[in-house]
Amino acid sequence: FTPDSSLAVVVSDAYLAKIDLTVTPLVPELIELESSVLDPPSAEEVILAADGSFAWVRQFGATDLLVVDLVSGVVDAVPAGVNPTDLDLSPDGREAVAVARGSGELWVYDANRPFAVPAIVPLPLSSQFGSLLFDPTGDQAVVYTTSTPVERYGVWDVSTGVVTERS
Repeated sequence: FTPDSSLAVVVSDAYLAKIDLTVTPLVPELIELESSVLDPPSAEEVILAADGSFAWVRQFGATDLLVVDLVSGVVDAVPAGVNPTDLDLSPDGREAVAVARGSGELWVYDANRPFAVPAIVPLPLSSQFGSLLFDPTGDQAVVYTTSTPVERYGVWDVSTGVVTERS
């Protein structure tokens, strides 16, 4: 949902549904994510730019994120490291962040300019972190794993880019 609750998006493996919540009746506009793909990858997650201009889609096993221009309906891809396993939007809506578990990185995108070069923040080498959760201020985020029984997590200081590992 956009912050003003005027727009919602829902993602399935093959389509993204754009729903204008200001009109009645509600009629989803379907945008095909990957044309000519018979068996598209499973779409696991979608986030929406705060201004409703773009949706970001993370697919299982993909190395790119799909970026859907919600005005034109054009779908394009941006690199996201090896094995992105989480996607989050900063509390202020300015940044989209992908956690690339396979390459041990955070990929930080300008949420309103998705094709600008992303900042890449390295994660501790031994971490296997694959998930991210921002604090409400957006000043820091916790990075962690739910895939292995690891008794540590990281704290990402957004302003400095430093990730500190904690037990």
